[in-house]
Amino acid sequence: MHFSDDLERYLRQFTPRVPTRPHVDRVPHLHARWQLAAAVLLVCIGLAAVWLMPGTTSQLVSAQPRIDGVTSGALRRAALSGPGEFDASLDAAQPHTLVAVDAPGTVLQTLATE
Repeated sequence: MHFSDDLERYLRQFTPRVPTRPHVDRVPHLHARWQLAAAVLLVCIGLAAVWLMPGTTSQLVSAQPRIDGVTSGALRRAALSGPGEFDASLDAAQPHTLVAVDAPGTVLQTLATE
């Protein structure tokens, strides 16, 4: 017997077969599920904290901001009725909304005297 005959006999022992699916480790999927569960839990805790925060549900926000007796709705109506009435509404609201720049102690008053 020759070496090639021995090799051929040895190789004939092996039969071809269909390869199996590679082994997929299930741990990454389990890890992703834990991360998803943790994220959902954190969102629920955050929503519960905001929902249960004291004072947020009991305080009502005004639909129209007020400027000491003048609402934005009143200013809008005055603007639609005419420029004269709008100017009168703004003049009435001015002392309460704008800072008096010529009042004693203000920066502009100090600069004007120098």
